[in-house]
Amino acid sequence: MQTNTIFSVFVENLSELNEGNMVGCWVEFPCDYDEWKEVLAKIGNPEEIIITDIDNYTDLESLPINEYSSYSDIQELAEYIAYLQDDQYKEDLFTVYNFVANDFEEAKEAVEDGKYTLMQGYTMAEYSEMLAKECYTIPDELEPYIDWKGYADSLTVSGYTETSKGVLIEEY
Repeated sequence: MQTNTIFSVFVENLSELNEGNMVGCWVEFPCDYDEWKEVLAKIGNPEEIIITDIDNYTDLESLPINEYSSYSDIQELAEYIAYLQDDQYKEDLFTVYNFVANDFEEAKEAVEDGKYTLMQGYTMAEYSEMLAKECYTIPDELEPYIDWKGYADSLTVSGYTETSKGVLIEEY
């Protein structure tokens, strides 16, 4: 793996694959167009290719790459991820994409517009408890009887999503 590799994809010659032959190779992205042409030459300069596997070196749980993604789309994604310098922005983007957005472009737009805030390290129950304690004075003798998980469940209908990274809050 190169030090600047964001992810790798396994590219196969679709016509060969349809005939039962596996003719393909791994390509590390970002990948300049000359390297891409060399890859295509290695697999027989096919008219059609198919992406059959991905090695993901990012924090994204999944990448917006499918079996028919084009070189330009894959390269653009790799360049965009490499460009991201702000770790909080990247964390927010990946979390929005993995948990609430329908596609990567929607996630980028939502994060750029400040539509979501990620409260890292909290479960929904922990966040709901912290939120309630910031807003209200709760008597010590009453606290053991509060159902923080139940309160957290009611927050989910108000734009709060529990993720493996923390609580994602949709800003209105």
